Amino acid sequence: MQATISQLPEIARRVVSDLRTDLALSEGQIRRWYLPCAPSDLVTELLTLIHRSGEGAVEPVWIPATARAFTPSRVIIVRAPGLRTTPEGLRHLCGLAELRRLLNVPPPNWRIIRPSGAGGNEPDAVLAERGRRIAVEYDPGNYSRRKIAEKSRAFSELFEGQLWGVPYPARASLVKSIAPDAQVAVAPWT
Repeated sequence: MQATISQLPEIARRVVSDLRTDLALSEGQIRRWYLPCAPSDLVTELLTLIHRSGEGAVEPVWIPATARAFTPSRVIIVRAPGLRTTPEGLRHLCGLAELRRLLNVPPPNWRIIRPSGAGGNEPDAVLAERGRRIAVEYDPGNYSRRKIAEKSRAFSELFEGQLWGVPYPARASLVKSIAPDAQVAVAPWT
């Protein structure tokens, strides 16, 4: 069933509720999760409604060219108000949101630790599942083998499990080969 303009305030409330947990969502995620099959103008209207309400900030973010995409592209991201991070951090948060949605993790069981997605061996998020704390990391496809190994070792020492999200299947194979004890999920967010 296609959404209508009269349903936008309720859909906006659901998006804002998820922003409290995920901190950032891409236009593509909003289209897939809240407005499937909707025309572009309805998605634009929803983004405008959220932005004008002050409950989310809408901004364009560039995705740099990589080995998979030879030309840079621009995506629209809605972020939690007051969130200060880099474009890389916003892309990272969208990857984590995709992972949480893919695994159907309820918000109370998911906590973002590092909204910037930068540095250190601390995980991006922690998943609480059946009394266990699981380290959650999103590798956007540019982590070195060394960085993956270091993070995996650190997670093994501090957590009862580790979950990695990656944007494409070949990357999942690489992460799994370096961190064999980790659960790895393909979670493209654009």
